[in-house]
Amino acid sequence: GTEMNDSADIVRYLYKTYGRYAPPSELLGALSQYVMGPVAGPVFRFLAPLQAGSGGEDAAAYDASVAAARAEIGRETAAGRGVVLYTYSLSPFCTEATALLDSLGVAYEEISLGKEW
Repeated sequence: GTEMNDSADIVRYLYKTYGRYAPPSELLGALSQYVMGPVAGPVFRFLAPLQAGSGGEDAAAYDASVAAARAEIGRETAAGRGVVLYTYSLSPFCTEATALLDSLGVAYEEISLGKEW
């Protein structure tokens, strides 16, 4: 199988393999990389532990939770389950990703992590 960890690589692969139309605009990609990343990145990094259910009050428990999640993902992907998509039901990004996979006819397993993102 093909292993990809970066979302941009995954999107390019899906368009190349299954797409019948052009991938998203390069201009939007550049804006995302050079404007939104540097501006929003620090905010997202700060909010990530809070959205994951940790206010940082117990760093060891948070780190153990992250390690357990990574181990579970490793087991699932090593078992040859194909595309495993972890989603938040209220996330517009997750909704767009599942819609893209559906429109391309790509089989995937969706694992919902909850409503909030």
